Amino acid sequence: MDNNFNQMGNQMNNQMNNQENNQMNGQVNNQMYNNQMYSQPTNVNQGVSAMFANDMKSFDLTKTLIGAGAALVAIVLATILWVFITGLTGTMIYILGFGVGFTGIFAYEKITKKMDFIGLVICLVFILIATYFGIRYGYIYYVAKEMDISISSAKAYFEWAYEMSGEVRSEYIGYMIKSYIFSVAYSVAVLIKKFKEN
Repeated sequence: MDNNFNQMGNQMNNQMNNQENNQMNGQVNNQMYNNQMYSQPTNVNQGVSAMFANDMKSFDLTKTLIGAGAALVAIVLATILWVFITGLTGTMIYILGFGVGFTGIFAYEKITKKMDFIGLVICLVFILIATYFGIRYGYIYYVAKEMDISISSAKAYFEWAYEMSGEVRSEYIGYMIKSYIFSVAYSVAVLIKKFKEN
């Protein structure tokens, strides 16, 4: 009789404990779900902050300067090649701006053995400046090839036509915008990849 009573008591206790555990688990699961639902923007912000924090912890000025120098040399060479190809073919190839962006970032990453945010910003500044000179002098070489004149004459003609003709100006600005889009594209791709890794 006592054994049966004890068994019944144990069963009731087990049932009560199971109900309490289920309620607690349900509350914990709901709380975790709510946290996930409402904390996504915070997680994005934390990802950006973590990316900056990691870069600052591992920042090495010497490596950064050497990497920046390598990126500058690579970008200058790529820009000269871009201008040369434009003059050689007599065609404005603004897609080559992508090559300028790729070359600079590739050189920086190879020398420093990493791609940090500071290095990416440095490369981006170099790329923007190089794209301006690449498209400007590429355009002058393009004019020289089209008109079969010297580079100095083509430069003088370009400056005169740019001041006088809205058509020349709009064509040149169009090439410039397209070149910037292509030259910056690789930098953006690297930044997105870096953000996803963090």
